[in-house]
Amino acid sequence: MAIFICSGNKGKIEEFKHAFASESEVYGLNDLGVQNGIQNKFIEPIENSNYFICNASIKLFSALKFLIENNTPRNINMVVVDDSGLCVPELNFLPGVHSAHFAGIPKNDNNNNLLLQKKINENTTSNSRKNVQESAQEKRLKAFFVCFLLSVRIHNHNEFEFIKEINFSEATCLIEKNIAQIEKKLLNKVDLNSTGGAFHEKIEASLICKEFSTDVFIDINYGFCCGEVSTKAQNNIPNAGHGYDPIFYPLSDPGRSFASIPLSEKNKISHRARAMQLLGGL
Repeated sequence: MAIFICSGNKGKIEEFKHAFASESEVYGLNDLGVQNGIQNKFIEPIENSNYFICNASIKLFSALKFLIENNTPRNINMVVVDDSGLCVPELNFLPGVHSAHFAGIPKNDNNNNLLLQKKINENTTSNSRKNVQESAQEKRLKAFFVCFLLSVRIHNHNEFEFIKEINFSEATCLIEKNIAQIEKKLLNKVDLNSTGGAFHEKIEASLICKEFSTDVFIDINYGFCCGEVSTKAQNNIPNAGHGYDPIFYPLSDPGRSFASIPLSEKNKISHRARAMQLLGGL
């Protein structure tokens, strides 16, 4: 099987290669550019939806269009994209789909962390609250990281020729009503008392974009890692961790933040790792 991971992140591509069977070929954006002389770079669509699945879907369809338009290797028979974020149920699942730009544009990890820590302080006013842990030095709320891995299989490249005529410039052009129902169902399946897990859902692509035929399906592999977000940051490994890692403490190791856990360990328990393992095992 040949798989196209629509990402230019070398580290992420290596993670995918480990997740899939050794006989699978895994291509990233850079691989396609080098091996096939593609001059046109992949144009990132605008992820302006309020739903993870919607933002992931616009990337999935854009990646599929990129393959068809640029006549990339005809042996590629799966396209994969991902969208991730941090959800705090007590804060109405914020920062959620807006995790990357929670404190505004441009993206700034430090500002995002400070804003979330401020909201934790504002919402932890009583020790009796169900999802709150407080001490004199620190306040925490239950939270979970999520990763939506979306994929579509290609049986015949010619069946997707129609996609050249569709504009996938921004996520809000997709059918959000159906996406909202699917996403709510998956988010509500998360058990905050578990260390993490993964779910699989298969849906018709036409539910999200009506131009697709009803025999084209999207596989949703949803991985999550549960823990707590804290007003106390911890980063015991220099230059390790990004995003909300310094203030997220996984339930499997509540004494260490994600930014204090070696990458080799984190890659076994993270939300993305769980989603990749599920996808790789299908």
